[in-house]
Amino acid sequence: MCQWFCGKIDVDPDFLDDVWFSDEAHFLLSGHVNSKNCIFWGTAPPEDVLERPLHLFKCTAWVAMSKHGIIDPFCRRVTPEERLAFLKEELKEKQFLLATLRSELALLHQQWDDKNVPDDLRTSINTVLQDLSATHLAKVKRRTGRKLSALYGGPLELPTRFDHFLNLSSFTLTEKQKEFLNLGLNCHYMSREKPLNKRIELEILLDDIQHLENEKKVTTSPDLQAEIIREANITRGHNRSSLLTPELRAAALELKNNDQIVIRRADKSSTFVILNKEDYLSKMASILNDTTKFKRISRNPTNDIKTKLNRLIRENNNSSTTKLPLIEGDHKLGYAYGNVKTHKNGHPLRPIISQTPSVTYKLAKRLNALLSPFVPASFSLKSSEEFLDILKTARPSNIMASMDVESLFTNISTDETIDFICQRLYHPEQKIAIPENTLRLLLQACTKEVPFYGPDGNM
Repeated sequence: MCQWFCGKIDVDPDFLDDVWFSDEAHFLLSGHVNSKNCIFWGTAPPEDVLERPLHLFKCTAWVAMSKHGIIDPFCRRVTPEERLAFLKEELKEKQFLLATLRSELALLHQQWDDKNVPDDLRTSINTVLQDLSATHLAKVKRRTGRKLSALYGGPLELPTRFDHFLNLSSFTLTEKQKEFLNLGLNCHYMSREKPLNKRIELEILLDDIQHLENEKKVTTSPDLQAEIIREANITRGHNRSSLLTPELRAAALELKNNDQIVIRRADKSSTFVILNKEDYLSKMASILNDTTKFKRISRNPTNDIKTKLNRLIRENNNSSTTKLPLIEGDHKLGYAYGNVKTHKNGHPLRPIISQTPSVTYKLAKRLNALLSPFVPASFSLKSSEEFLDILKTARPSNIMASMDVESLFTNISTDETIDFICQRLYHPEQKIAIPENTLRLLLQACTKEVPFYGPDGNM
């Protein structure tokens, strides 16, 4: 370069008059200023290595000078909005890259599974690959930790990763099964949708829309019925998650086909709980065998309940201004299951009875909407945030205690609850148009007469 300059000056002595000399400095947002480049020569390899990302958020200052003068340092400040936009764009690129790599990895897994390799050799290779993967992951975590520590100017403790499952069974999970369960409740491995179920749901939807149209509550397009019928014959979407590799799918099927375990959701937590099937059935049986709360039946009374309720609904609709919908269509038994209380000793179950397919479901929702405005709100809170706001503003000086009621809802007397509802709605004055005796019978049917089957298949 020097010889080139000298040659130019020999040809044109005024050559340097038209040359601008410039330089720049990068001011990193972390506080470090890269003012010059330094090279250190040593006789031995360095013991400590400090790694820094190649590109950090920075502000660059630029200056130039020549015979004609100096161009003052030029610097442009990055606004918070621009920085946020840059971060979003960078995150979007990383997410796209991650999705691409996952797709390529799934393809490689599929190609490996299709290879004709002896089982013992395949097992040995899979073991080596898993060890290499674990070693690489550990190195990446250490390198990332050092980078973050350098960026924030001090030691940084990375968050500990907790499993999204609790294994209370005697079954030993494989690594792939653990990996699948750690995807959490947001990763669904759904079965294929049955066309018949979709057609039934759309028929119910069309029937509800026609009822609303007959009541002059909605106005529909003349093509609506044809469009809904056409939709019933279309299969949309797919049942596969982009997070599930073929190995994870196989792990999911292994868990599903294992008839010795039961996988339930933890109570008040987005965690899977694996139990021995015998333990789960025993705990559910101890709940459902309580004759003070449940009664075993040998015949499905759904049709009898439907006839009884429709008679009460017709009598009410003929004499009351508050109309109730008639119960139509076919219905199934409800079903009982239990979520595990992982926060309590012995891991008891919280019994839940799903009445979604039952004959009383829609009627119960309608009654709930009618009764909700009359629920006393003086001693109830909508959320934990409301409770915290009260504590911050009132600042009570007394001792506050929290008492836990064991199996609250199953221990509350249903008859006393219905008596309380009727007392509040009809005495000293009637607040609802439905006759008191009719409402009492409807509430009893929705709370005490709904048939369901337990995990053992018995009603």
